[in-house]
Amino acid sequence: MNIASWINQLKRWWPAAAILVTAIVLIAGPELWQDLVAPLAAGERIKAAIMAAGPLAPLAYIAFYAIQILVAPIPGSPFALASGYLFGPIAGGIYSLVAAALGLTLAMALSRRFGRPLVARLVGQEEIDRWEEALGTESALLWYFVFLLPIGDAGYYLAGLSRARLRRLVIAGVLARAPNQFVMSWVGAQTGERLVLALIGLILLSAVILLAWQRWGRQLQARVLALGRRSASIAPPLPPGETPD
Repeated sequence: MNIASWINQLKRWWPAAAILVTAIVLIAGPELWQDLVAPLAAGERIKAAIMAAGPLAPLAYIAFYAIQILVAPIPGSPFALASGYLFGPIAGGIYSLVAAALGLTLAMALSRRFGRPLVARLVGQEEIDRWEEALGTESALLWYFVFLLPIGDAGYYLAGLSRARLRRLVIAGVLARAPNQFVMSWVGAQTGERLVLALIGLILLSAVILLAWQRWGRQLQARVLALGRRSASIAPPLPPGETPD
């Protein structure tokens, strides 16, 4: 099974599994919550060991997060949560956003350099076909709205195949990603039962969003593409290695 097939399987069963686990935790009540919070004591020791690296700790985090975007184009929520736990809500959000900016820039650049064969291997030909019309647009605004959709980091590889300028695509990607990074970092910075409750809310919200995307994704995609038609002309997608004028 290649990366694209694994991601598609994950999208199918994850929302239902998330809702089931959340229901069990809620029914079990505070006693189970205390058991969930207890392992965080070990996490504090791990945190202390990581922070002992000084200025290298944020750099290592940024590097790992950026690499995750490149090699596994799935949402990096666990990394963003960890940043809040390790560095606090503000610094963690900033480090996450820097890492995301680096990762999405490299993903777009690699996509533009090596073209469809690489993107098909990472995100699947089906995903390329689904967004074929968007690949011919010069509008970074269109891709900003695409980046807001729950398609994971695959959107950055797809955007690299488009005719939009790379610099504008990077700005669009960072702007679309920023709110999520700081919210995730804030959740990760919570402690005790507040952390459990915040995670439950986050998991439920994510599951609802993904279920809605599975149900109404095609209609929402059509609306996003309609925005692209109004904002810019549609041209053939770029061949591998070619950049916009």
